[in-house]
Amino acid sequence: MINNPNLYLNFFHNNNNAFMIIKDKKIIDCNDRMVNLFNYKSREDIIDQFNFILFPNNQPNGLSSVVEFHKILNSIDNNCNRTFNFVCVKSNLTEFEAEISISNHRDNNDTFTFVTIRCITDFTYDKKLLESEQFKKYINASSNYFVALDNTGNINFVNKSLGALLANDSNYLIGKNWFDIALPTNIRSKIKSIFNNLMKGFIRENQEIYNQPLLTKSGEKRIVMWSNSILKDECGNIIGTLSSGHDITDKLQIQKQLMEVETNFQQLLENINEIFWVKNINTEDMIYISSAFEHIFGQKWDYKNGIKNFYASVHPADLVNVKASFNKLTEFGSISQLEYRIIKPDNSIRWIYSRAFPVKNKDNKIIRIVGVAEDITERKELQDSLYKMATTDYLTGSYNRQHFLKTSEGFIAYARLTRELVSLLMLDIDYFKKVNDTYGHSIGDEVLKELVKTCTSVLGEKDLFGRIGGEEFAIILTGYNRDEAFKIAEKIRKKVEDLTLKIGGYTIRITISIGMSMLENSKCDSDCISNLLNNADKALYQAKNSGRNKTVIF
Repeated sequence: MINNPNLYLNFFHNNNNAFMIIKDKKIIDCNDRMVNLFNYKSREDIIDQFNFILFPNNQPNGLSSVVEFHKILNSIDNNCNRTFNFVCVKSNLTEFEAEISISNHRDNNDTFTFVTIRCITDFTYDKKLLESEQFKKYINASSNYFVALDNTGNINFVNKSLGALLANDSNYLIGKNWFDIALPTNIRSKIKSIFNNLMKGFIRENQEIYNQPLLTKSGEKRIVMWSNSILKDECGNIIGTLSSGHDITDKLQIQKQLMEVETNFQQLLENINEIFWVKNINTEDMIYISSAFEHIFGQKWDYKNGIKNFYASVHPADLVNVKASFNKLTEFGSISQLEYRIIKPDNSIRWIYSRAFPVKNKDNKIIRIVGVAEDITERKELQDSLYKMATTDYLTGSYNRQHFLKTSEGFIAYARLTRELVSLLMLDIDYFKKVNDTYGHSIGDEVLKELVKTCTSVLGEKDLFGRIGGEEFAIILTGYNRDEAFKIAEKIRKKVEDLTLKIGGYTIRITISIGMSMLENSKCDSDCISNLLNNADKALYQAKNSGRNKTVIF
């Protein structure tokens, strides 16, 4: 029993519907309405019995009660109520159709299944009932179909809904044989034989639920779900049947269309390059993930340890952002867009672009997370390539003039906020024209490349290096005072002077001249970088005019 009976006690025992509680497949409690509905003598006859005593072996769809009931229970999440139509069986083996509402609830570590059963075919039909005006008035107002047959299959009564479907005048149908008028030719003999055996008592008295085609007055076939009840006279003799039907043609058509859509959608998901996934909101479980995962991640999705394996595939530098994105999506329901890297089993690195969004129910509660992920490695490489082309010098690989100037503005703006000193070095290869004239431009290009390697080997991560044009290069230094910046400039100059370049069979030595300017106290009136460049250029001019291979401060 549940530890806290006050949660359900009053509702449980005072309800007009049959009510029971199941734990580990056994009925652990039920109300008196349950006892009466299933024709038992007392609650003790039901409690501790397996729940399958309430259901006949085969349900209308052909599945056994064991399979069908387990299928229903497994489809229900905790605290989620679902309603189904099910065939039940009384203790005297009489069957009836019921509407069953099922919900699962957890109490501590135990799971209880609450079941409400409402009989929807528990009526007693007899000849007097059929002849009563009240009964006729009720079923004539119904949109469902009702027909009463005598024991030879002739129509004794048909309600307005069914009569209008079969004939222009309902009175025309009275006395006509149901099987000859309402059933397609190919099934008449079979159904008529079953009916005759039922009337002779060869088939156990029961209420059947089945789908059967109905032939309308226009010749159209409609699929109707029928429920039959046997009619008896006062002496208990079988005198015919009363059948109620519900037209499910449109429903079946919609189901067929939905199945086709689902099939097409499934084929689409399995044939697109993007990964489509659906995740449970309450757990780390993945409900569905398309086959593209194996192609992109290089491994099959493991539904048992999938989320752990996924996180293990994410590049360590991106893992925190990926987990934070998932948590934010789950907690706040915000749409997520994220780029991250993965490491495949072959140690190759791929870039992934992921889009995810929450799926909410009618109460605006998040119930699922759905996402799409794609491999964007080629796109990222192309972007990086385009960015490199736009920002770097094609020959030396250093920043080009435009990007150097633009980036310098950011360096200077940050330095002004932090009150750091900014220095600009402008350097030029001495007599570089002579190098080109003597050895050729291809050798000159190689000299420029070696110069860039030498200069950048001296600089730190906070320093900025770029080619201004020709053999002229510029360097931005931040956070150094005047003497420190001058020492860096001199270190570069001396390292170049000590170089012995062996290129194309030639031994070449070069020197450079450097002009240095400073933005003291990180203050300037207008265009700081232009001022620094102009002042450094003037200092470079002085260095060249005073003998070259030296550093001059403006």
